[in-house]
Parts: sequence; structure tokens; C-alpha cells
Amino acid sequence: KSGHQIQQLTTEISANEVKINSLNLKIEHLNNYIKELQSDLKNKENLVAGLRKDMREMKAKNEMLAKTISNDELKFMKMGHELEEMRKERNLVGLQMVRRNDEIVVIKEKLQIAQNALDNGTTQYNQRVEDIRLLKKEISNLHTESECLKHAIKSTADMRKEIVRLQRALNQEHIRIRALTEDARTPTGVHRWRI
Repeated sequence: KSGHQIQQLTTEISANEVKINSLNLKIEHLNNYIKELQSDLKNKENLVAGLRKDMREMKAKNEMLAKTISNDELKFMKMGHELEEMRKERNLVGLQMVRRNDEIVVIKEKLQIAQNALDNGTTQYNQRVEDIRLLKKEISNLHTESECLKHAIKSTADMRKEIVRLQRALNQEHIRIRALTEDARTPTGVHRWRI
């Protein structure tokens, strides 16, 4: 009977060792998965930082474009005043009519160039506004991704609790196996029979 019991205990011990090895493998897989999640989180944080930097640069560019538009508008107003003054001078001075007409043609060309520059500035400004809208949409997408990652991190905390619980159960099994092996080595006849 004791030989049969010893054989049963050895089979139980080998089965427990197989379970322990499989649990160790699961723990290693979970640790690797946690490391991958942490690296993904760091990559996402770097991506968000890069997007914020790009957004700051876009804001600076927009401010520069707004300044150039305001400067062009001021130049446009100055040229308009100059044109009015030249018209007054043309009416007052009949002898310089031909010369003034040539100057007006030159000023009109400058005005057209300034208008073209203003039009280009407004189109660039509209493009930057569209870029900002797309970046805001991208930022909202990144916020939702970060929320998903936060939920995933919470689930990893639950997995850690489960790992701790499994380690405790494993330690209890180790203690039980040690007690059974000690019992099998030095049988005293007391407390040997179990249900």
C-alpha cells in the first residue's frame, strides 16, 4: 500500500510540476505582453509629442502669414493713397500729364502684384486653416486611442493581481508537496491517511 501511495504521490508531484511549468510559461508570456504594451504606449506618447510640436510650428506659420497679410493690406492702403495723390497732381498740373500717366501705370502694376500676393496669402491661410482642422481631428483620434490604452493598462493591472494570486496558489502547492514528500520519506503512521 505504501508503495502504491508513493507512486500516486510521485504522479501527483509530476503533474504539479507540469502545471507549475505551464504557469511559469504563462507568466513569461504575460510579462512579454506587458512590455510590448509599455513600448506601444511610449511610441504613442512620442507620436503625440511630435504632433504637438508640429501644431506649434503650424501656429507660428499661421501667425507669420497673418502678419504678412496685414503688411500687404497696409501696403495696399498706402498705394491707394499714393494713387489718389497722383490723380490730384495730374488734375492740377496739365504739363506733367504724360509723365503722371506712366507713373500711374507703374503703380497699378504694383497694385496688381500686391493683390496677387494678397490672394496667394489668403489661399495659403485657408490651406493652413484646413491643416489645423485636420490636425485637430487627428488629435481627437489620438485622445480616443490614449483612452483605449488607459483601459488596456487597467486590464493589465487586473492581470497582475491574477498573477499574484496564482503565485500564492503555487507557493501553497509547493508547501503541500514538501509536506507530502517529508511524510513519504519519514512515515510515522500518524496522519498518513487522507480522504
